[in-house]
Amino acid sequence: MLRIPTIFKCDREGLVLYQQVAEQLAEHIRTGVFAEGERIPSIRKLHQQWGVSQSTALAALSALEAQGLIEARPRSGFYVKALPERLQVEEHVPAPVAVSRHQLINHVLNQSRQPGLMHLGAAVPETVFLPQEILRRISNRCLREQPGLITDYAFPPGNKTLRQQIAVRMQAAGCSVSASELLITQGCQEALSLCLRVLAQPGDLIAIESPAYHGLLQALEALGLQALEIPCDPARGMDLEALAAAIQEWPVKACVVSANFSNPTGSLMPDEHKQRLVSMLSEAQIPLVEDDTYADLHYGRRQPHPLKAWDREGNVLYCSAFSKTIAPGFRVGWVAGGRYHQQLQQLLTVTTMASHALSQQVMAEYLHSGDYDRHLRKVRRQYRQQLHNLVDALYASGLPVAWSLPQGGFLLWLILPAEVDALAVYEQMLQKGISVMPGSLFSASERFRHCMRISIAVSQPDWSLLVAALRGSLTD
Repeated sequence: MLRIPTIFKCDREGLVLYQQVAEQLAEHIRTGVFAEGERIPSIRKLHQQWGVSQSTALAALSALEAQGLIEARPRSGFYVKALPERLQVEEHVPAPVAVSRHQLINHVLNQSRQPGLMHLGAAVPETVFLPQEILRRISNRCLREQPGLITDYAFPPGNKTLRQQIAVRMQAAGCSVSASELLITQGCQEALSLCLRVLAQPGDLIAIESPAYHGLLQALEALGLQALEIPCDPARGMDLEALAAAIQEWPVKACVVSANFSNPTGSLMPDEHKQRLVSMLSEAQIPLVEDDTYADLHYGRRQPHPLKAWDREGNVLYCSAFSKTIAPGFRVGWVAGGRYHQQLQQLLTVTTMASHALSQQVMAEYLHSGDYDRHLRKVRRQYRQQLHNLVDALYASGLPVAWSLPQGGFLLWLILPAEVDALAVYEQMLQKGISVMPGSLFSASERFRHCMRISIAVSQPDWSLLVAALRGSLTD
């Protein structure tokens, strides 16, 4: 019997009605309400039971079809389908490799920072998405009240009030963490690097997502560590069966995972998979490093739980930062290192010694003000609308491409035809004034050469320019 949710929850946060219908249906597909191969509600049933017009229902189903979530069968209806072929998870786990991507990554990043470009490459939000004015006011007040902050050090473990505010937020996300268990770092990148230095020695194997954040690959390369690339589903994250097989075959020293809106695909790991992953690695005595940088940018009604929420033995080293949501230049991140806390603090002390007191104090007061949650609600609406606008443009273009459909963050993973070299496309698009991030930068073994990452954290983007540049590059 066909299962049909009978209530359509209308939440008009900047989305037109058909987009809201499509989003709720997509959520039902992801959560298993509608299984692969199962028929979903017809246009007539959506009209009758959800109270939307038949044209709205048709537009919603067309959007889901464009996203690769459903397929139309003649005289039968719409059915949930497997991911498009180009989005399928690779079953093969390659042998560990030494990472040597730093030179290419730096080359692309430097080119992408040129003025006058449409900046879709770097995962840095433009200033319109950041609370600049309130940060300026708080900074001025802090300096009036404590003039010495302009030159003062903040020594490890970091500003106490800031750590308390972060601990409150982590507890709300399901983590049993106190302020005394946190270390303030220079962004999430430093937190990740500290964890790797504590856990591994040059030559050791680190299991990572594939594709993986290019900053992590650079850290592995700098530390002389080898990458064991574990296939990832663009919607649900790391393939746990592949990971289980890999840790049986290889001497993995640690595993690094971004379970909530990973960079670059935007995947969200289901809670049951998170729990299984934490348990699996705990039993295998393999430390788990979590990068949770994008979790605050969820599009749903509640923030997804981090892996740390299931950690009962201190085996999860949790890393995050406010660089994607508040102030990239403040470089305020943190790590909750579990049983490795003391080692991390010692290494942080001898490595960084101290950081800027003013940025930590301003961040602490901003979090205390309560404005952060209001700011997040605003930018989530903006990013979600930007994503839908981009997906609509791609769908309407008719280009032979596929894409991920993230439920949070501001990154979209675009898949070109398998024979296309995205690095060459990147160079061509750069000449047309648009920067993107080629997919091969997210793999130690140069996979994903036909993919690219696109940032939607840009002000008033004209997606027709991107579509036109893609069309020109794919037809040249």
